[in-house]
Amino acid sequence: YFDSLTHLPNRAQFMSLAETQLQESRSKGLGSALLFLDLDRFKMVNDSLGHDAGDLMLETAAIRLKSCLRSCDLVARLGGDEFTIMIDSLKDESAVSQIADKICKAMAEPFSFSHQMVYVSVSIGIAVHCHEDQDIQELMKHADIAMFKAKSEGGNCYQFYELGMETEISQKVKLEGELRTALKNDELVLHYQPQCDLENNELIGFEALVRWQHPERGLLAPGLFIPVAEECGLITELGNWVLREACQQQAAWRRQYQHTIPVAVNVASRQLASGELYERVSNILAETKIDPEMLKLELTEDSLFNVNDRLIEQMHKIRELGVHLEIDDFGTGYSSLSYLKSFPLTTLKIDRSFVIDLAENNENAAIVSSIVTLAHNLNMSVLAEGVETADQAELLRAQNCDSMQGYFLSKPLPPDQLVDWFSSV
Repeated sequence: YFDSLTHLPNRAQFMSLAETQLQESRSKGLGSALLFLDLDRFKMVNDSLGHDAGDLMLETAAIRLKSCLRSCDLVARLGGDEFTIMIDSLKDESAVSQIADKICKAMAEPFSFSHQMVYVSVSIGIAVHCHEDQDIQELMKHADIAMFKAKSEGGNCYQFYELGMETEISQKVKLEGELRTALKNDELVLHYQPQCDLENNELIGFEALVRWQHPERGLLAPGLFIPVAEECGLITELGNWVLREACQQQAAWRRQYQHTIPVAVNVASRQLASGELYERVSNILAETKIDPEMLKLELTEDSLFNVNDRLIEQMHKIRELGVHLEIDDFGTGYSSLSYLKSFPLTTLKIDRSFVIDLAENNENAAIVSSIVTLAHNLNMSVLAEGVETADQAELLRAQNCDSMQGYFLSKPLPPDQLVDWFSSV
């Protein structure tokens, strides 16, 4: 009846005790709520630091959960990184929100493993008991659906169950199935957005951006399917496809135009955490025979949230191949800046949110200036994303930013529409 790792009740024990609590609260005319919890990025910790660290994190998480609850509340581990909580004798829903807020804050505190600080967060789904016929099984189902909604919102939050959530979930499940088919049927395509030097407007590279040529809905932007790929675990397969396709396209350009242009490819957090990225990159470079100096891998800040020796070694091995390493959307993450000295990075990419109102927002202008100074002091270049006007380009040039990309230059284009860009080289 108890989980051997955390010593919390297991699923069988929880279902029995929670049903009893539900009946008691109902007889007193008081409310009850069931919380379904899932740790965000737990798999990444397991993959990067090992199962011993993962087990220690689960033990610590259990202790933190109990510290957020009253003695009469019930908490259990269902399995993996999933926990559930039964809160009874409620007078109103605001008390549930307060507990959920407290749990989110507790889980956001760093976990310490061998003098290393690791950060995760939690997604919480909440189902409040609403009518006499509602039992624990139904509450659990609704809380699970709400947790899925919280996870799809980016995690580190909680969601109350609402009618209609099932429809949204079923649509995502349908999209997941279609995406699996798309990977098998070659429905994905790459578009390429030009990047130019700010000093002389010369082409310096392209960023490869995935699109889905859906057989019924037409061309889909990544924002419509990348979150689904991340949630269902397809993101590694998709990311590997993008990497190989971009390198094959660059090899084709070399044959066609007799010269090469650097191509930047986004790397998902799970690709990095798997520990297989170096081998994958090395094999694809050998297969396509492209110059490693012409490949750039773009990493997000959150993918580097746990700096460890294994990750550092992998990044240095990739850089030794000649491949460039860039940080995408710099300034929007929450990880420690220690990764700037730990990893052999070559470029920081300023997020579009700092560029869009650069002329009107003094704070954004100060942030851009600080990023440029920081990067140059660390012998890195700076590229600004989302540049849409000549005024933005001029302000970035005045800040000594090195390069830019955005609709001011060009929208992302399929390979056959890049002829004019190659003719300008």
